[in-house]
Amino acid sequence: MKIQIDEEKCIGCGNCVPNCHMGIIQIIDGKARVNDLALCDGMGRCIGHCPTGALSLVEEVLPPDPQTAAPAEEKLACGCPGSHVRDLRPHSAYSGPLPAFGKQTTDAQAVSELRQWPIQLKLVPPSAPFLRGADLVIAADCTAFSRADFHDRFIRGRTLCIACPKLDADLPLYSQKLMQILSTAQLRSLQVIQMEVPCCNGLFQIAYQAWVQSGRPTRLKRTVIGVEGQIIHDEEISD
Repeated sequence: MKIQIDEEKCIGCGNCVPNCHMGIIQIIDGKARVNDLALCDGMGRCIGHCPTGALSLVEEVLPPDPQTAAPAEEKLACGCPGSHVRDLRPHSAYSGPLPAFGKQTTDAQAVSELRQWPIQLKLVPPSAPFLRGADLVIAADCTAFSRADFHDRFIRGRTLCIACPKLDADLPLYSQKLMQILSTAQLRSLQVIQMEVPCCNGLFQIAYQAWVQSGRPTRLKRTVIGVEGQIIHDEEISD
């Protein structure tokens, strides 16, 4: 997605300029203009600050690349090639029992347990093959930095998506996407991992609402991590 400016609606107020996180919008000849569209991150944070509705997001049309283009059912969430779906599981995917919370790795060298790409919830298509029958973890961005054992303890053998309920601007999209995933992917379980800070509760609320509206087809778990890395709350939700 890329920003688009309707010059007829633009009044040149400049509200969008400081709210463009990429710094690519300028006021030129009394109108807001994008000086380098390729740098637009498509997040749309500037849109809400336009009093006339002159700003909008439009889907960027890229020429197909036969070497890297995703199949039609795996449509990229944005024009960035970095959002191309990749299954990182080995040919013989991990099929053993899921590790219990608190178990420490005994490997001589820690290894990444990441099983797929992308991991940003915004970029993961509900039709992604790695979601089917998965134990899905939805983790707040900060959680992975709060514990050294995050890979071994929380994502080993699981599929991971990350999001931030405070900084991300697409919370309604997240709720809709989780509804689609719960309705089609036949997840074995859904676990929300959040920090103890109040703003992080929004991530669980989004997941919980989607879980309820989808008819509760899977187990729902919630884990709350303290800012010092301790497990504050860990439970399976029954209602």
